[in-house]
Amino acid sequence: MGLIAAKCTQCAADIEVDDTKEAGICKFCGTAFITEKVINNYKINAENVVVNSDNVNISNYDIESALIAIEKLIKSGLYDDAKELTEQIIEKCPYDYRGWWQLALIEYNQDGYWFDDNKNYEKALALADNANIIKEYRNTEHDKIWGEGRDIIEFCKNPAINMLDKLYISVGMSYESDSGLSIKYLGLEVVNNQLKQVEYEKRDGKYSRWDKGTVTLKSEISAYNSKVVGNFYDENGQEISYLYISDIIDGKIALSEILPEYYNIKYEDYIRAIQGDTLINLQPSRSDTIVGFVVGLGVIIVCVFIIIAMLQAM
Repeated sequence: MGLIAAKCTQCAADIEVDDTKEAGICKFCGTAFITEKVINNYKINAENVVVNSDNVNISNYDIESALIAIEKLIKSGLYDDAKELTEQIIEKCPYDYRGWWQLALIEYNQDGYWFDDNKNYEKALALADNANIIKEYRNTEHDKIWGEGRDIIEFCKNPAINMLDKLYISVGMSYESDSGLSIKYLGLEVVNNQLKQVEYEKRDGKYSRWDKGTVTLKSEISAYNSKVVGNFYDENGQEISYLYISDIIDGKIALSEILPEYYNIKYEDYIRAIQGDTLINLQPSRSDTIVGFVVGLGVIIVCVFIIIAMLQAM
């Protein structure tokens, strides 16, 4: 007995039929069918997948030919159309793992959305009869990404905390009717040889500082761009939002996608506000104050001598 692919003319389900028999019954809807007709129905629909970036439609399709169409769209760079077509597969066949897996692949390759944090990947694993192929693909990509992030991985194992001292990023501004505009900065400082999370708030030109406790550093694959980053965790084991090591370039730390040249801090009392390359001063350093006083005094003395000379010349 030879079983071949066919499609029910009543419910459009994909079925397998014995081509040596003239008729049969669909196991999905119970409708009797003529074998030749359901085989021809499958062939017609397999050729009827519309691949058009302006009007993607898979009415009366089979998954195999739809997946081929998706592959063609991806090769042409038409990710949005490929995603739309995949979502139609999921809508019509929600229990077929291939739709969920294809969607996870598109999100990974187009948006960098890592598999371990992707619900579509989890659904594909749950529905697949043999999930090894899916896992092998994920593991291969994991090893490749892990290899590319070796510098961050090694740094996180034994971080030089002085490299992270006084690095800050802006985490937005807010306006409160009773207190006006405020800007907040999140950052890192080394206090008593411990790496601390700190928060600064600038209001009316003045800063308030909060010590948020010690932090730990761990290398992981980012959920949103599929690359190794160094994530910071607070004392409760909660990941600190917005604050992470995104790169190590020429031995310099890039924090939260900000290039390391913006971390060239000259004085300990500077705090970093990431707004272009703006550097905000927390308070004048003692050396700056002394230099300013000496320069100012020198200017006054010169002016006095000039005035005396002018009076003598009169």
